[in-house]
Amino acid sequence: MVGEEREKQEKTQKQGTHQEQTLNTTRDPGRDMKKMAGARSNTRFVVLLMLLTIFTILLITGCSVNLTEGKTTTKTRPAQKHFPALIEQLPNLQAANIAELPSSPPCLLPKTLLGTECCLDDNQNKICDKNEAQTTCGDLICSPGENSCMCVADCGSCEAQPAGLCQQNVCENNVCVIKIELSCCGDAVCDINTESCNTCYQDCCTVLNFPKQEKLDLSKYPAIAVGLSTVVGDKAPPEDVVTAADILTHIASEGKAVGKAKLASEVNVNMKDYIIVGSPCHNPSAYELFKKEIKLNNNNCQIFRPGEGVVKIIPTSASTVAIYVGGYTTLETRLVSRYLTDYKNKKPTGSEVRI
Repeated sequence: MVGEEREKQEKTQKQGTHQEQTLNTTRDPGRDMKKMAGARSNTRFVVLLMLLTIFTILLITGCSVNLTEGKTTTKTRPAQKHFPALIEQLPNLQAANIAELPSSPPCLLPKTLLGTECCLDDNQNKICDKNEAQTTCGDLICSPGENSCMCVADCGSCEAQPAGLCQQNVCENNVCVIKIELSCCGDAVCDINTESCNTCYQDCCTVLNFPKQEKLDLSKYPAIAVGLSTVVGDKAPPEDVVTAADILTHIASEGKAVGKAKLASEVNVNMKDYIIVGSPCHNPSAYELFKKEIKLNNNNCQIFRPGEGVVKIIPTSASTVAIYVGGYTTLETRLVSRYLTDYKNKKPTGSEVRI
C-alpha cells in the first residue's frame, strides 16, 4: 500500500511539472502576435515585388494586360513591325547619341546659355545682363557692355574714331557704324548741289591735285591749305581762337577758298586735311597728333620748350595730313602762325619749322 501511494505522488508531481512548462510557453501572447504580423508583412512585400517584376517583363516584351478579363495578350509595337533593322541597331545609336549630348542642360526661355550659365541677354550682345549692370559709366574703364555710343567718358567718342575718306562714324542702336558720305569735300568730285569754290576749292575750283609728297612740303603753302578748316580745342584759350581766325583770313586774302572754324569734338583728324591750332594741352586733336611724343614725355602734354613754336605737316592717314600750328603757350602759337602767313619772306621748306 505504501508503494502504491508513492507511485501516485510521483505521477502527480510529473503532471504538475508538465502543466507548468505548458503555461510558460504560452505566457507572452503579444510577442507571438508581433511574429505573425512580421511574417504577413514579408509575404506582402514578396507578392508586390513579384507583381512589379511581371509587369516590367510585360512592358519590355510589348505585351498588354487586360485586367477586366484576366487575359494577357501580346501586341507588336509599330516600330518593331515596320523597322526591325532599326530596332536591332538601337543600342548602338543610343550609345552614339549619348556621347553627343551637350554637357550643359538647355536653358528655359527667356534665358540663354552664355558659357556655362543660363542668364538674360535682352540686348543680345552675348553678355549676361546682370554682368552689364555692374559696369559704371564714368569710371574711365571701357568695360564689357559699354561702347563709344553708350559711354563716351569711358570708351571715347564714336564720331572721333578713325574712318576713311568720305566716311564718318555714327551711332545707330547704340552701336558705332561707318557711314559713307554721298558727297564730301576731297573726293575729287564737285557736287553742284552741296559744293562750290567757297566750300570745297580742291574739288570745284582747281585741277591741281597734290600728291601726298607735295602735301608734306611747306613751300607749297598756302596752296596746300586751300579749303581747309581750322580746329581748336573745345575749351581753347581765346588767343588760340583768334590765331585760327587770322589763318583763315590770310588764306582768303590770297584769293583762295577757305574752310570753317571747327572744334576738336567735331572732327576726325584721320578723315580729312585740317589746320590744327594750339598746344596739345588745350586741343585734343593736337594731342592725337603728338600722342607718341607725349607718351615718351611721361604722358606730359607739354612737349615743347619755353619760347618754342612749331609748324609741322603730319600725315594722319594714307591720303590725309594735318598742318599743325602751336607752341609752348598761346604766345608762341601766335608768333609761329605769323611766320607761316609771312611765307613770301620767310620761305618755309620741308615738313617742319621751329622758331
